[in-house]
Amino acid sequence: MEKPWGFGSQLSEWGFLLGPVVGGFIVELLSWHWVFYFNLPLLLISFFLVTPFIVESRNEKQPVKIDLPGILLLTLFLGCFLLATIQAPSWGWTSPITLSLYTFSVVTFIGFVVVQCHTKVPLIEFHLFKNRRFIAGALTKVGIAFAIWGIFFLLPLFFQNVQKLSPGQSGLYLLMLTACFTLTSHITGRISDRVPKKSLILTGLLLILLSLFFNEFITPQSSASIFLIFLGIFGIGWGLCSGPGTSMGITALPRHVTGVASGTLVTLQEIGGATGLAVIGTVFRVYNNAFFEEKLALTHLNLPQSVIEKIQTFVSSNNTIASVIAKLPVAAQEEITTIFQDAFMVGFHRGLWVAFGVVAASFLLIFGCLRRES
Repeated sequence: MEKPWGFGSQLSEWGFLLGPVVGGFIVELLSWHWVFYFNLPLLLISFFLVTPFIVESRNEKQPVKIDLPGILLLTLFLGCFLLATIQAPSWGWTSPITLSLYTFSVVTFIGFVVVQCHTKVPLIEFHLFKNRRFIAGALTKVGIAFAIWGIFFLLPLFFQNVQKLSPGQSGLYLLMLTACFTLTSHITGRISDRVPKKSLILTGLLLILLSLFFNEFITPQSSASIFLIFLGIFGIGWGLCSGPGTSMGITALPRHVTGVASGTLVTLQEIGGATGLAVIGTVFRVYNNAFFEEKLALTHLNLPQSVIEKIQTFVSSNNTIASVIAKLPVAAQEEITTIFQDAFMVGFHRGLWVAFGVVAASFLLIFGCLRRES
């Protein structure tokens, strides 16, 4: 039986997961600019290969219409919220511009909800959320995306900053997650007719929680096997619950709204990922900077504020940090480097604990939605 998440969905996940690997070698061999250049031919090839085979799916009960007000309001809401969250550590959480952006994001979100409730063809149909199985599928996709985007932000920084690996080597470490996800999702597709989707989803989320819990034991001296275990467990958990989450959300609804349901799930997944990247990145930055400044104040180095800001700005490049502090005595350089790595680990752990909390909340809500199922 062909699964709703099928071959095409697995290919899309492959592309997403291989991105950091290929991107790491591109950055190492060329420069970060080429990451964007390489996407252009891939997009063109995909367009010409996919277009002849696309079979349009539409809701025959509704007219074909693009919800432009909904798109505009959702874009403004996300743009303002994410910008305020990312820049708040620099601007100040109570600064006029931060508060204004958060206020405007609330206003545009309310406007988005109102528009969706009154337009004939909404961007997101809220009536779908009356179905508990659809809610469970949506929570699965959002929770996973929130965590995985944060992981793909933090782990390469950790590998390059603390473990002193190259961008290409960092990408190779992430292959463990890729391999485990690919193998597990393939197996999940074969057994999902015999194993309840609820069991697959909850088991997968539990494994993701277990892998995120391991982050507390990661140190600058941790061996490679620790990271491989961490990534492998996450990949297995992701493979167990990603496909069943999509399937549960779509198959729980009438056939004539499956296209809308699929689009809604993808939209929510991307919103979850973007929010996770912004929130986890901000938590990392806040705790990293606070710890660095606190420990540096206890030393007798008396670095100029401009140098401190440069060190904090170049969090992803040890070579740049070394150039900033190169004129200091060797002992001072070693002390600053140690403080920098300790501060990084504080932010790293706090960021992944946020991911743990969101996945745990998703698990509990999904369990609550499906608790009455036999």
